[in-house]
Amino acid sequence: MKKYISILILLLFTIIIFVGCSEEAKGDVIAKVNGDEITKSDIDERIEYTEISQKLYSGDKELNIDFTKKDAFNQIIREKVLFDQAKKLGYDAKTKSEVMEMIEKSKNENDLSNVEPQVRENIEEKYGDGEEFEKEILKEYGYSSMENFYKENVHMLRTTLLITDLFQQYGEELNKKLSEDPTNQIQNDTFVKSWTNYTEHLLKKSDIKILDDEYELKYYGDEWKYEDLDLKNDK
Repeated sequence: MKKYISILILLLFTIIIFVGCSEEAKGDVIAKVNGDEITKSDIDERIEYTEISQKLYSGDKELNIDFTKKDAFNQIIREKVLFDQAKKLGYDAKTKSEVMEMIEKSKNENDLSNVEPQVRENIEEKYGDGEEFEKEILKEYGYSSMENFYKENVHMLRTTLLITDLFQQYGEELNKKLSEDPTNQIQNDTFVKSWTNYTEHLLKKSDIKILDDEYELKYYGDEWKYEDLDLKNDK
């Protein structure tokens, strides 16, 4: 399994996947986020992406993915507001060619080192070095190779990498803030919870119009309390 697969699932917990709208899909717009359209086609593509990435990462070809259209809708909306915010703060998205160059460099890293030991053992027992397993998953969804899969989803990878930059900056600045008070107990989940609250804060500030009654925006976080964090990419 290529190490670069980890990038595909790195920010699932931050709820980020950017799915572009095609001209053919303009007729099935279900929502607008700051003027940017979300379509039914985007939802379908997001669900397919999630199924592929989770099967590849888990090593389970028959994995039952409990991920609904409403889940995909809420993830896409959050990704869009995070993407917009990262751009406003001065973060630059890599070009498509830059992303593909990163993938090219990772081609020789075709091992299972990033997979949990038990999962790796199961894959190797059934499929050898894991390449056959990878091919079976991709073939199921109509992709001829991992390169083909990356090319088809390069827009998503660009956005994942951009928001990762913002997420890392957020973690560093929050750590500095919490370290100022010696009574604070900094825990790993502190960052995730605060990031979730930050995302909810951005959602409430955004112009979101839902055009299809099948979908609704759900809020998962609490009030965001760190508006003094310096998140600009100007250091």
